[in-house]
Amino acid sequence: MKLEGNVFLRHEGIVDASLEQVWTTCTTANGIRSYLAPVVEFELKTGGKYETNYRPSSRIGDAGTIHNVVLD
Repeated sequence: MKLEGNVFLRHEGIVDASLEQVWTTCTTANGIRSYLAPVVEFELKTGGKYETNYRPSSRIGDAGTIHNVVLD
């Protein structure tokens, strides 16, 4: 999807879990840490930050931090 010259990536998948388990895993920093990256800051709101770093000893803002924004 393209919007105003930016490229956006949309992920979809099917998992064998309850809606509550999936919601918690995909919408909390601890949940995201369980499957995506060891260092996460996440604000579930439009315009919220969604930042990750794949190096366990790093912090958000260190080299390698990936910065994203929640669209809606």
